[in-house]
Amino acid sequence: MRDLAQMEVPFLDLRAQHLSLEVELTAAFQRVLRDAVFVGGPELDRFESEFAAYCDVTEAVAVSSGRMPCDWLTSLSVLKLVTK
Repeated sequence: MRDLAQMEVPFLDLRAQHLSLEVELTAAFQRVLRDAVFVGGPELDRFESEFAAYCDVTEAVAVSSGRMPCDWLTSLSVLKLVTK
């Protein structure tokens, strides 16, 4: 049995992963920089539509972190209590 303390786990090679997408990613970065739309905008709309289609659902909402949906649910719960 291998000693877990001696076990080496390789790091994720993001460079290799992104290399196959370089042309597509560069074009997207250039569109965002050219249009100066860094929050929301057509790129986000397109991402949400394509991701919804990929997930076979009608809508998708991009968020900045995994905590944001939890904050939304908490806010909605509080709002629901206040409006009763």
